[in-house]
Amino acid sequence: KKDRARLKMGSQQVLACFLLLLVPGAWPLTVRLNQFRRSLHALHSSPAAETDVPTLTIEESGTTEKTRTITLNTPAERAEYAKRAKARVLQLIPELTDDSEGHERVRLLINGLEKVHGYQPIMTAGFLDLLMSGEWKLVYTTSRRRSGSRLLRMTELAQIVEPASVNGEQEDGGDSGGVPSEVPKGRVRSVAAWDWAGEASGVFEVQAAYKMDTRGGMVMPTEEEEVEYVLDPKAGSLSDPLPLCASLEAAMPPELFGPHVFSLQRNIYLDPEMRIVEFQKDDGMGARGVFVRASGLAV
Repeated sequence: KKDRARLKMGSQQVLACFLLLLVPGAWPLTVRLNQFRRSLHALHSSPAAETDVPTLTIEESGTTEKTRTITLNTPAERAEYAKRAKARVLQLIPELTDDSEGHERVRLLINGLEKVHGYQPIMTAGFLDLLMSGEWKLVYTTSRRRSGSRLLRMTELAQIVEPASVNGEQEDGGDSGGVPSEVPKGRVRSVAAWDWAGEASGVFEVQAAYKMDTRGGMVMPTEEEEVEYVLDPKAGSLSDPLPLCASLEAAMPPELFGPHVFSLQRNIYLDPEMRIVEFQKDDGMGARGVFVRASGLAV
């Protein structure tokens, strides 16, 4: 309705300019023609001509590594930017070192993807569960880790998301007239594949239940007693597992080892192939992690 009203008003402006041209001596001809051109320009540059899509401004690194600003005016431009930014992030990550300037380029690209994601249609809870569900490999994190033992080699870090529907939770309670007695809980598992000095290998899991808030964020437990740690050797034997556990705590990103410290996990970008998560502490500090589908990329 708004678009039709604007088009009608623009048509009236154009018609008025034509009528002015028919009235002799109303204005000099040049003035009337200029006003006619301005009316046409106003019609074609009005928000209705862009289907009321706000302009999105994004900072990124140019070819000379200087920050530049780009403007995205249409959904098609934003989709193309997201495709290009995702590819660039995955290209940069394997090349990063601790003192690499590439971290700043990745940060700008992540910020751009967050802005693009903010303009996506609001997802239903069921579709969000479907999109998040499954195994995601961690390929990048902004958190700083301590050095683990040289005896430890981690071969993979992943997060497995099991939403309430996948985790067997039901959304309708039996005795409450179809109203759930409590918010259904999903489960998130952070998994590290490890090898200890070539003597033993296996997986280490950090498991915790979560609830979804009204904005699609994963609200984590705040007490360590609600977090379960599972050490599962698959091959070889361990005489003393404590040094291995201490090394795993030092080597794993804190947002994966201690979900109770990061009370909220929020998807700032999400599509079927990539998931960028902001891990937030109660004091506002936190970290950001880039995940890809386990079947989509080997890193």
